[in-house]
Amino acid sequence: FRNVKNTRDYLENRKCRSWLYMSRLAATREFAVMTALYERGLPVPQPRESNRHAVLMQLLPSAVVLSQLNPDSVSQDVAQQWCV
Repeated sequence: FRNVKNTRDYLENRKCRSWLYMSRLAATREFAVMTALYERGLPVPQPRESNRHAVLMQLLPSAVVLSQLNPDSVSQDVAQQWCV
C-alpha cells in the first residue's frame, strides 16, 4: 500500500495526495467507468450517484457468487459485449 500514491495514474502531477483525496478521485473514476459499462448494456449495477469517496449503485435482485463462475468465460463474455 505504500506505493499506491506513486502508481495511481489519476494523480498525475497533483501535489495533494491525502488518502481521502485519492479515494474521492477513485470513486469519481469508478462512477464514470460503471456508467459507461451500464450504458453499453453490460451486466453491471446501475450507478446512481457519486459523492465524496462513495459510489451509490443499484441493488441487484440476486447475488452471483463469484467463486462459482469460470473467470475465463466471464472475461470472454465481457469482451464480447464490450466490443459490440
